[in-house]
Amino acid sequence: MSFDLLLEVYAESAVNLKQVICYPGRFQPFHVGHASVYRYLANNHHTADVFVVTTDKVDPPRSPFNFDEKRTLMNAAGIPAAAVVQVKNPYAALEVIDNYNKENLELIFAISEKDMADNPRFGFKPKKDGSPSYLQPYKPGESKPASEHAYIITIPTLDFSILGGDVRSASQIRALYADGDEKLRKQIVTELYGGFKQEIYDLFNEKLV
Repeated sequence: MSFDLLLEVYAESAVNLKQVICYPGRFQPFHVGHASVYRYLANNHHTADVFVVTTDKVDPPRSPFNFDEKRTLMNAAGIPAAAVVQVKNPYAALEVIDNYNKENLELIFAISEKDMADNPRFGFKPKKDGSPSYLQPYKPGESKPASEHAYIITIPTLDFSILGGDVRSASQIRALYADGDEKLRKQIVTELYGGFKQEIYDLFNEKLV
């Protein structure tokens, strides 16, 4: 689905419901591809509150960064501090929704096509009693308040260029960095964050090398 079509879909949110969009993930590390998704969501949904939600879980080598470190990387990529929220479960985000009246809230989770393909978390199967599961595919104009359901939107995976090649995952970035020399590592930091930042370079050396 194209971003233009997604814009039309998102625009048709339920009447009288406050729209909140959560962009969940491990973000190990957060990078320009992630940032472009956040900017798209924020720029095209002016009445929605858009958050990046992630945990403090550290499990090297796949998840080397803690929440504070991820927040530093997100801020460096241009994500406002107020839009970054630490949660226990990114696909529930109770720390976000508890700040709203669930009866007046339309809650949407924006999930990348890559995540849905590689590790699908949502089958939308009915509960044991036959009632619909809490998480449901988003259907324009049919939303129920967050007290009843939350919704999943699948968004395209955005390719971006690092060192002249297309990159589709944080794992690729970790591998490129670990295998690179000093010059290449500095170039990766520069391309990921719009300029060389010593703090991030030092952090990457500590966590990825």
